[in-house]
Amino acid sequence: MNQLHTTNSWRFLGVDSIPQYNKLTTDVQSNVIVGVIDSGVWPESRSFNDYGLGPVPKRFKGECVTGQNFTRINCNRKIIGARYYNKGYEAVNGPLENTNQTFFRSPRDSDGHGTHASSTIVGSKVSNVSVYGLGLGTARGGVPSARLSVYKACWFGGCEDADLLAAFSDAIHDGVDVLSISLGQRPPQQIYFEDPISIGSFHAFQNGIVVSASAGNKFFPGAAINVAPWILTVGASTVDREFPSYLLLGNLRQLKGFGINTTPDQDRGKLYSIISGSVAAASGIPSTNASFCKNNTLDSNLIKGRIVVCMLETLNDDRKEKAIAIKEAGGVGMILIDPLAPYVLFQTVVQSVLIGKAEAAVLQSYMDTEKNPTARIYLTVTSSGIKPAPVMAIFSSKGPNIISPDIIKPDITAPGVNILAAWSPLATKNTLGNHIDYNLLSGTSMSCPHAAAVAALLKSAHPYWSPAAIKSAIMTTATLTDNTQNFIRNDDSTIATPFDYGSGHINPAAAIDPGLIYDFDTNNLIELLCSYGASYEQLKKLTDTPVYCKNPPTPSYNFNYPSIGVANMAGNVSVYRTVTYIGEGPTSNSYYVCMLSPVTYVKHDNEDVISVFESRMNRLHTTNSWRFLGIDSIPQYNKLPTDIQSDVIVGVIDSGVWPESQSFNDYGLGPVPTRFKGECVLGQNFTRLNCNRKLVGARYYSKAYEAVFGPLENSNQTFFRSARDSDGHGTHTSSTIAGSKVSNVSLYGLGSGTARGGVPSARLSIYKPCWFDDCEDADILAAFSDAIHDGVDIISISLGQDPPQQIYFEEAISIGSFHAFQKGIVVSASAGNSFFPSTATNVAPWILTVGASTIDREFPSYILLGNLKRLKAFGVNTKPDQGKQYGIISGGDAATSGIPSINASFCKRNTLDSNSIKGKIVVCMLEELTDDRFEKLTAIEEGGGAGMILIDPLAKYVLRQSVIQSVFIGEAEAKELQKYMKTQKNPTARIYRTVTNVGTKPAPAMAIFSSKGPNVITPDIIKPDITAPGVNILAAWSPVSTKRTAGNNINYNIISGTSMSCPHVSAVAALLKSLHPYWSPAAIKSAIMTTATTIDNTRNLITNDDSTNATPFDYGSGHINPAAAIDPGLIYDFDTNNLIEFLCSYGATVAQLKNLTDTPVYCKSPPTPSYNFNYPSIGVANMAGNVSVYRTVTYVGEGPTVYFSKLEVIAGVKAWVYPDVLRFTKSGEKMTYRIDFVPYKSSNGSFVFGSLTWRNDVHMVRSPIAINVC
Repeated sequence: MNQLHTTNSWRFLGVDSIPQYNKLTTDVQSNVIVGVIDSGVWPESRSFNDYGLGPVPKRFKGECVTGQNFTRINCNRKIIGARYYNKGYEAVNGPLENTNQTFFRSPRDSDGHGTHASSTIVGSKVSNVSVYGLGLGTARGGVPSARLSVYKACWFGGCEDADLLAAFSDAIHDGVDVLSISLGQRPPQQIYFEDPISIGSFHAFQNGIVVSASAGNKFFPGAAINVAPWILTVGASTVDREFPSYLLLGNLRQLKGFGINTTPDQDRGKLYSIISGSVAAASGIPSTNASFCKNNTLDSNLIKGRIVVCMLETLNDDRKEKAIAIKEAGGVGMILIDPLAPYVLFQTVVQSVLIGKAEAAVLQSYMDTEKNPTARIYLTVTSSGIKPAPVMAIFSSKGPNIISPDIIKPDITAPGVNILAAWSPLATKNTLGNHIDYNLLSGTSMSCPHAAAVAALLKSAHPYWSPAAIKSAIMTTATLTDNTQNFIRNDDSTIATPFDYGSGHINPAAAIDPGLIYDFDTNNLIELLCSYGASYEQLKKLTDTPVYCKNPPTPSYNFNYPSIGVANMAGNVSVYRTVTYIGEGPTSNSYYVCMLSPVTYVKHDNEDVISVFESRMNRLHTTNSWRFLGIDSIPQYNKLPTDIQSDVIVGVIDSGVWPESQSFNDYGLGPVPTRFKGECVLGQNFTRLNCNRKLVGARYYSKAYEAVFGPLENSNQTFFRSARDSDGHGTHTSSTIAGSKVSNVSLYGLGSGTARGGVPSARLSIYKPCWFDDCEDADILAAFSDAIHDGVDIISISLGQDPPQQIYFEEAISIGSFHAFQKGIVVSASAGNSFFPSTATNVAPWILTVGASTIDREFPSYILLGNLKRLKAFGVNTKPDQGKQYGIISGGDAATSGIPSINASFCKRNTLDSNSIKGKIVVCMLEELTDDRFEKLTAIEEGGGAGMILIDPLAKYVLRQSVIQSVFIGEAEAKELQKYMKTQKNPTARIYRTVTNVGTKPAPAMAIFSSKGPNVITPDIIKPDITAPGVNILAAWSPVSTKRTAGNNINYNIISGTSMSCPHVSAVAALLKSLHPYWSPAAIKSAIMTTATTIDNTRNLITNDDSTNATPFDYGSGHINPAAAIDPGLIYDFDTNNLIEFLCSYGATVAQLKNLTDTPVYCKSPPTPSYNFNYPSIGVANMAGNVSVYRTVTYVGEGPTVYFSKLEVIAGVKAWVYPDVLRFTKSGEKMTYRIDFVPYKSSNGSFVFGSLTWRNDVHMVRSPIAINVC
């Protein structure tokens, strides 16, 4: 299933000032035919009148296919062809009539999307057009004399693959010159040979047709789709017009909002009382739920006659539903806090405006300080000449290109925000039931037709140019500056990059005369695909004829594309391009060579290092947890002799170690295992005496870091040029894994007890490639190489690059860990702390990827308000409090002279008035999640404040010490506090000392920061694999690391992060290695995953921070369970050969595989389907029909046994297991089973989840299932 990506713009683009085009005769201009594959057309729209157009071009072979409410009369000399396709849709979803929605079984458009796109391209000029008076002027397409052929392949917002391919086939047959396709699949992009738009557009390219396609509206890096190099991929940006609806507050402050408020009775010229939805909760509804203003959540007595301030629960919320809920309860208006405020214009049943983050902060400050706040919503106006413009739209999908990363995508950006164009009057879902003929929409669906129109314009002026030449002209003439002559920026004011806008903003006037072009043909495209390892079968699917790759293929970066990308620079590279001169006067074709060198070249003498590439930066990801995991109740492990327990060596790649910590004493340990080949490398403040029988090895690496940043001494920070840790992170992770037992450990009395690692008898070998929180690729690879050489059994690596994850062949941790896997070493790595879906890193299938969750202990520091209400907060307040109430004041109310209230609310330095805050507790807000919280404390302390209450969504995850009392509170507590402060003239509060609470329920719960799946590189592999304790973990620390300890030198610290959960899993892997020394890394991984639990300590399903049920994309297979993992019953094993087959299924090239294996490896043809890789979890990322998935299990128990299967129901998919009973007679026996999946309902681009569990009398072997049904 594909999804629709949802005229002043042409003036903004200067299309009327192109003499070369405007001087062309009408018959030349009208000889160009544009095909639009979309939701159809509303032929009666004035935008499709054919006044002044001559006969239909004779070369056009299309048809006007009749159907429901569509006859041949509906075609004319503008709409010269119209077809529709529904067989694919009905084969998957059943008859159209089953939908109970308005539709026409014909090319007629009931959605509006296709009409809007078509009129943007070729719409005739129509005067006096507006949406309720907004944007009044002449509506027109970019090429109003061009012809239109309509191909309707989309129904109810979805477009099936088979229907799209049929539409492409007909469009090619009919003889169109340009194809516009404003739709696509949800990311990640499929490989080109399996994606209908890529396949159809390739055939179009072969036939000389330019294809323009939308990049998608998925916000994030790596999310761009329709990225095949033969497609013109279009991002979205703003124009210099917007539609503000201003908000006047009772204090006469004016805020800019956005909406469609166009009737005078919506603005009665008066101020209305305003109330927050959370304060107006109906009986029995939590305030948080009411804040979202959904149906039946608001108390009509409280909101009657008022404007209600609402929030979004998710970006996908139905905004109109909120307005209806308010009207039904008697409210008169809505103010919605919405990050998409400028981009989402819609009509509602009451006055409504959408406001952004900055305006919301001002509004909140006003409501906090005013007893009876009021506001007036003004009528919406049209504002032109806005600066800066263009600006990249926040929603526009971004590069890099995850399929062919040497091809920069998107290619171009064009107007895609609040575009006014023709509409289907029957599409009333977004128009309050009103029948309108023109509408305002935003999306890359709106920018794509702009690029298609410019391509048509060029085709008129240069009818013999190839699709590649037209594409080159558009790309190479694009502009990088806005109308203020500064660089184009993103929505957050950062400077945009080619992964945002491609070559820049489209410039039609320059594109018509580009001077030089980069041309390429089908043969060049075949060579490019060969360079990425395309198989014979894949190429035949594109070309319909046998095609063979030459050997060796031309490097992918030498494909003659108008942009230049080198995605894997492993040394000096020569890039070639050929340009064609298409100007006038004497000249010749030109060749050039661009010599590029990596920033740093770090040579490592160890022969295990097989490749060198440009070094990138990685970041560090941050003992009761072992009691929570029941580590002491594992008799199989605890009965092992110490010499066996201590024969396991764990390598830790991190920021080093503080060797004097009590956690690294070697009491009771015997000699270092003779097989260990490592060293204790000397350095600054580090001698051989710092190693012992616990710390058996220590190395450090700084060549790459210094090659990039210069000498370490330039940092002006504390460091040691040795394996000694000045950061604390490496000491913390190492002691979590293998720290010796140390009694009476605490952080200022918090968490008091015995500190220990999960395997306190194991050995540690330390590898330090990290300096000042950053770790260079080349240093990391050197560390992996040494760890493998030294003979470690486990590698723990709590660091990684910022998302999105790079492909495995270009990413240091993936490469290093593959070599470790080859040598029988388990690698456990943190998934990252990036909060959002698709941000999990370290996701290669040979890595054990770890998310973070809570344990049943927390450290609250309660606040007592003057009304005796108690709020739960979090902090490290360990000194005796003064036992008295202090006055409290909002930072926004304590602004120093000349500082706006909103700025002061963030409590940064030099923003607070010391006279106002002296002796008081100051209530502060975060400007960004990355704010320096310690800076706020310092500002308050320097101003004489007595304490700080910080409103922080990470309240329970960020424990910081401070010189004054401070606590962090969450959203619910913040609302209670603000409510109290608004109703009390002299509010007061007392911050109590922090306490340790054990036995907290529910636990575990997923940490809000823990990076989530799906896996953006190999989506059939569910990631993360597992979750483990990662919140408020107490472990050893470097006493010289005082940045997070208020300057105090401490030996143990409490921190949170997937960096803390990763070592827990590393320790469990070491525990299993002690008991099962001959198990492979895959077997250990399987044992950990298949025995994990999805239940918390209340016997309910594990939840996320927001109390929703967690899924495999949050926790993988579940929460780690060491006691069960030690005896899993069955395991899913795989080796390097299986991994190679798996990588081949994703199109890995010979060169890429050699990067991993150090020897030439060739893929068999056809490859084994990726979903049949013998992984302990089961994923099918693109289920386009019935699928059979195979797995092989190995019995590792004792004696004969029988396992029975149990399948958890998967929404929209029927499933059967064959055989459903497995009978084993002896340990080591293998059996293969098959799961047959039969989808009967699309999952609409989302994954649906289930599980398969094999159980006997003792064991439960569970595999989560994740399926995306197309």
